Amino acid sequence: MGVVLFILKIIGIILLVILGIIVILLISPFMYKGRLQMTEESGFEMKARIHYLFGIIFVGFSVDDNGTDGAVRIFGIKIMSLFKSDDEKSEDKDKKKEEEDADKKDKESDEKDEETDEIGEELFELIEESENSTEEDSEENQKKSKSKGNIFDRIRDRIVSTLEKIRDALKKGIDSITETKKNITELRRVFRSATSKRAMKALKKLIVKLLKDILPRHLEGSVEFGFDEPHVTGQAVAGLAMAYPALGIDRKRFQAYPNFVEKKLDADCMFKGHFFLGHMLLLVIRFLLNRDVMKLIRYFMKKSKKDKEKYKDKKDNKEAKK
Repeated sequence: MGVVLFILKIIGIILLVILGIIVILLISPFMYKGRLQMTEESGFEMKARIHYLFGIIFVGFSVDDNGTDGAVRIFGIKIMSLFKSDDEKSEDKDKKKEEEDADKKDKESDEKDEETDEIGEELFELIEESENSTEEDSEENQKKSKSKGNIFDRIRDRIVSTLEKIRDALKKGIDSITETKKNITELRRVFRSATSKRAMKALKKLIVKLLKDILPRHLEGSVEFGFDEPHVTGQAVAGLAMAYPALGIDRKRFQAYPNFVEKKLDADCMFKGHFFLGHMLLLVIRFLLNRDVMKLIRYFMKKSKKDKEKYKDKKDNKEAKK
């Protein structure tokens, strides 16, 4: 009894440790910050860094006109580089070339061996043909007389078989067209229903909430933009006016200047934010537990099951006919 309790105690401790690790992973925030600069003179440059598990995992990267650079560090120790340098790329190319050359040499040696084997086989066949040529000539004469009578039968059978194949192909095409038409009409009916409309509203809410979680909480700087046509710039201004309150952007910290005269895009901004995997997972679970979403999921699961059964029945019928 004591041994059983000891084993159960160890299992419980292991489960608690695993549960604790999962909880820490879910409640630890992904914290990020960076800077983006874009001008016609200096070009494009962005630097960012991400912290996870209270700084144990660190990811830093930079992107500019010259290239990209980045690395992943754990406890300050570099584990891997996100982007390969030019030297590493050249080394990889050299390795690939060496491997290709080795493969070519192996293939050439195999081909030579095959050629020698083929020459020996051809010589052996020629000897056999010369020995059996007299016997085959008499047999061929008999076969020719028989084949003349069977030529017309063969032609007729081929024509019949080709016509049957064309008929079967046309039947399959018509059946597939009717099946796709049925599926399209059924999907239209489903997506036009009140249930699917409510589910789509829930999906839009989920996307907005996830974007609010992921997008920067703190944004400061300025951007000057302009398009070829002034009305497009005006539409962008209207979109920004809607995005400011939706994304919680402070107008005093981040300012946008439209340019209706020329095409332009200059930006200089700092961004900072954080998000929790646990909160995002909770939002997704709540969305999936929505009554309308569950109805749609059940419908599509049943439909996929029916389609699989139909396909299986067709396959079984074909095998039975054969």
